[in-house]
Amino acid sequence: MPAPAITIAIPIYNAEAYIERSLLSALNQDFASTYEVLVVDDCCIDDSMLTVRRIAEKHPRGSIVRTVKHEENRGLGAARNTAIDEAKGHYLLFLDADDWLTTDCLSHLYALAQQEQADVTAGSTDQVEQEETSLLYRLDNKVIRHEAAGVWMAAHDTFMNIEVWNKLFRLDFLRQHRICTTHRIMEDSVFDFNVRALAHTIVLTSHTTLFYRIHEDSILGKLFGHEATDEAVGIYCDIIRQVQQLINQRYHDIDGIYDLYSLRLFYTFHSLRRMRLTPKQEDYVKSALRGFLDFIPSIRSLHQGAFRMAYLSCLLHGKDWRAFEKAYDNRFSRKAYYLKRLLAWL
Repeated sequence: MPAPAITIAIPIYNAEAYIERSLLSALNQDFASTYEVLVVDDCCIDDSMLTVRRIAEKHPRGSIVRTVKHEENRGLGAARNTAIDEAKGHYLLFLDADDWLTTDCLSHLYALAQQEQADVTAGSTDQVEQEETSLLYRLDNKVIRHEAAGVWMAAHDTFMNIEVWNKLFRLDFLRQHRICTTHRIMEDSVFDFNVRALAHTIVLTSHTTLFYRIHEDSILGKLFGHEATDEAVGIYCDIIRQVQQLINQRYHDIDGIYDLYSLRLFYTFHSLRRMRLTPKQEDYVKSALRGFLDFIPSIRSLHQGAFRMAYLSCLLHGKDWRAFEKAYDNRFSRKAYYLKRLLAWL
């Protein structure tokens, strides 16, 4: 039997309230080619898997649903790695159990991926909160071809969201480079860094292909705006250490790699700022991140004006991680606009 064109991978842990809509969106695609839906059961203790089996038994396409079960709860990151190992499709699409796809998601992304022979094809995303729909990520219609396409994007201010969902990955590309997640939570960050540094062709589309549900039960919903856990703080700091190791060991010769590093700094610092840190955690972050700015060889190793501005602001404020995050977060202000233009000439 020929391999399916696409595997939709749905990691699931106690998503009884959401999985029906998510799974039905995967099964109700207008995609003409063959595909499979791989459900990774991370040891659910609610009735999530009963819902999956019920839908698979009754739906006309139910036979394409395949399940894999972990022997113990290992977290979302490990579930994504299981999907990479177990997928049979030529392409892999991650779908979280509380989100859902547009009917034309597969057909739209697959057509672009095939046409451009892309390693990664990313769709735009709308968010839904209490049944109100609004824009979350709107990508430009672009095809980026470069030896390190994602590094070029960071250096030239071309936006693509960090999350792994709503992206069609060429499975051979992930397996060839052994790209996988490295953390139990915040699993997107190092995965995304490797993808951007190794992909030769990335396609972006402004077409909405996924609806992202905002609710307090999500992993990030439990973190942001609440007291930080030691685990979360430790993982965010370890992300920066891992990225530094990757640059030293694999990516140091790539022009623009420190722009991608700076982008990772911002995502990490922005997330840390959204959590309530205890004084002990503040001290830990300061100690663990010591030298994060010195890792950038000089301001001239940065191409994008916004990163140069954040670098300079952080340097002037005692290399404080909050100063870096604040400067980059305020990059669209009128003052920042002129400063970025000035710094871009250096």
